[in-house]
Amino acid sequence: MRKIFLATLIGLPAFLISCNDQPTCIPEQTDLIKIAFIDIVGNPKNIILTSLTVDNSGDSFPVFNDTISNVIIPLNPLDSSIIIRFYQDTISNYIALSYTTIPVVLNPKCELEMKFDFLKMDSTDFEDVDVVESAISLQTARNIEVTH
Repeated sequence: MRKIFLATLIGLPAFLISCNDQPTCIPEQTDLIKIAFIDIVGNPKNIILTSLTVDNSGDSFPVFNDTISNVIIPLNPLDSSIIIRFYQDTISNYIALSYTTIPVVLNPKCELEMKFDFLKMDSTDFEDVDVVESAISLQTARNIEVTH
């Protein structure tokens, strides 16, 4: 009886580890643009947004009426551009961006994952907007800085 118990104790973890060779297939969510509002010297600046919209999007964003210093916006993998509109009490501004999507196979057993890259600003009516990182990844602290 003791030999069966020891064999089970040793064999079960080895069996479980060997069965775990399947890919996880979890998307890395690299489709998020990170926009930071900064002051003239580069420090975070809080602004009060009453709402935010994305043109041609079925997505709804909450009405903020809150003080924020950064915003994270998801990209549409079926598109190659986005226009984000920021509404404050009496002011509205926009940023028009373009990007590329590249299908990536992480593992042959997983579905394609879309990688977003080459973020570029097309136009804006803010005074000063810079694309500080065109690569879109989880490790990127911010893609765009808006001096406000």
